[in-house]
Amino acid sequence: SEIDAVCLIIHLSSQAGTETIKDRTLPVSAGVTALDYVAEHFGEKITLEDLTKVAGLSRTALIAEFKKLTDLTPNEYVLKYRLTTAKNYLATTNRKILDIALDCGFFDSAHFCKEFKKAFKITPKDFRMRHR
Repeated sequence: SEIDAVCLIIHLSSQAGTETIKDRTLPVSAGVTALDYVAEHFGEKITLEDLTKVAGLSRTALIAEFKKLTDLTPNEYVLKYRLTTAKNYLATTNRKILDIALDCGFFDSAHFCKEFKKAFKITPKDFRMRHR
């Protein structure tokens, strides 16, 4: 999906420490640094304050940067990242749904199932059955 591609590009560019654009090397932006932080810490509690510290931006600037890079607010992006990662785990592992939920930063399976169904119009259990 589009968010998967964005996450991969951001992760790869931040791992390199620079982005190359038409033969020019630029330092990684504060927004990319924050997005990479989400990729590395998505299973933990992530607050807006955490992201502002990592990026070195004010709340307003961070939200604007997220919108520019992803068309999502930081909270929307974190949720989308967690759900996309969980979806991948459901399709590729036999791990329990509760374990996947907890590893992806959800506090319990009920909250995870509610958010998953809202986002993908299918329960995690039914998704897993269809994608095996």
